Amino acid sequence: MTSASQRSKDEPVREIRYSIRVHFLHRRLYRRIRYLFGFIALAASSSVIVEAIAHRPRAVFVVGLVVAATGLLDLLFDFAEHAAQHGAWGQEFSDLLARQSALTVDELDSGIAEIEGDAEIDVEALRTVAWNDTLKELGLEDKMRGENLWQKFVRIVA
Repeated sequence: MTSASQRSKDEPVREIRYSIRVHFLHRRLYRRIRYLFGFIALAASSSVIVEAIAHRPRAVFVVGLVVAATGLLDLLFDFAEHAAQHGAWGQEFSDLLARQSALTVDELDSGIAEIEGDAEIDVEALRTVAWNDTLKELGLEDKMRGENLWQKFVRIVA
């Protein structure tokens, strides 16, 4: 591994851009899940759906199960809190990026390590997606990694 003094400033700046992207994707994913669950709850309680399934006991059971499951998942995983936390971490990295011209490589590495000490990556598949997005943004498409089927799916959803 190269020491910080041997690294160019481009490397930590690329890491910061990647971190901003990965936390943005997490925040957006959790918001979309939250919106989907909200839509399911509202749609299931609408009079049109209630009327359509009222005389179908199995449909009532399935809709009730789906609404209960999405509500329980939202309570257990607290997607709104996850979205807010990833937004905050992304903002910390954005603030570091804004100050990067006045910082040395060692100071950038220290700032990255400090933020990463608190930050979590919940959806592992988003790492490759964010890395490829960052490289594409920087015009380094030749260094992009291949994405498997799961990563491609997560890219679409997030």
